[in-house]
Amino acid sequence: MEIMQFRLVTTARGQSSNCPLQTIKQNTDFDLVLTVRDLRPPGTFTYNGKPKALPRGVFAAYCFVQFPPEIPIVGIVPHSSFQEGLLVQNVGSSMIKCGAFSRNLIGLAGEVSMFRFQCRTQSIYDPTVYLNFGVEISGIERPMYAPLVYGLSPDVIREQNLPASELGAVKDEEVRIVPATLKVTQ
Repeated sequence: MEIMQFRLVTTARGQSSNCPLQTIKQNTDFDLVLTVRDLRPPGTFTYNGKPKALPRGVFAAYCFVQFPPEIPIVGIVPHSSFQEGLLVQNVGSSMIKCGAFSRNLIGLAGEVSMFRFQCRTQSIYDPTVYLNFGVEISGIERPMYAPLVYGLSPDVIREQNLPASELGAVKDEEVRIVPATLKVTQ
């Protein structure tokens, strides 16, 4: 079962990740936005005889973002909700290791932007080029940089007979990754 999602989306500079950019002209600025989402459905549990909503939202997310080597990154802007444990590190010419954990006490519902990578296309010689951007989570040091969703204590999970996905730890096979492709034209 997938619990958490990393998604990359290309947008015009400063635009929402809800407005994806599919095609762009060469020598144009654009943003690559890394978003995260808790994929678990809503639910409730009983605490002191009263129903309570199960906690939802991404608490921590760390990954490698892969870029085409010909794309310069001119800026990296983390989302204001993800400022703690901030990590941004170049790993070669086409990969950035990045992540953070939330400063909020409760999770943010829905998809949340983590980072905005400010990029610029270069001059190209072919009429059309497709740029592929990816996310990789294998190789991220655990437990220090483990992906986490908001969860409950092991005692509550045992008492309520809830699934292990309510603990908060996320295994690699429980992560959905959605890469991005951008078409660049002359």
